[in-house]
Amino acid sequence: MNKRTLDVLAVVSKISKDGESAVIESSDFFNAVPNLNAEELDDIIKELALTECVKLRYHKDNDYCLTTLPKGKIIVESDVRTKKGVKSSINDSSLSINIDYKKIAKTSFTSGFLGAFIAGVIMLAVYLIIEFVG
Repeated sequence: MNKRTLDVLAVVSKISKDGESAVIESSDFFNAVPNLNAEELDDIIKELALTECVKLRYHKDNDYCLTTLPKGKIIVESDVRTKKGVKSSINDSSLSINIDYKKIAKTSFTSGFLGAFIAGVIMLAVYLIIEFVG
């Protein structure tokens, strides 16, 4: 993500707090990002919407209704940390999630075994009730 795109995302993130939609005038972007024109701004906002960093509700004349999505907030926070010199574990180009497959396998096996055991106990109870009552 280039610096201009990151600056536009930072403006959206600053104005659109807590996941709420905000109407932002293009002049706010032009003041925050030097040498930015309307065509470039449209392209940057389309790119941010396609990469799921922001949600574009509507665009009318010089107004944009935008919402910062979680991925966009993470990218802005990561950039702020790197500017302050704090080492960040988040890579701007891709976000990765570590999955512990062994833990998932153990949990699935345990859940399956307990489910089958409980079903067997219920079937035994039904059998005994039918055999001795009926």
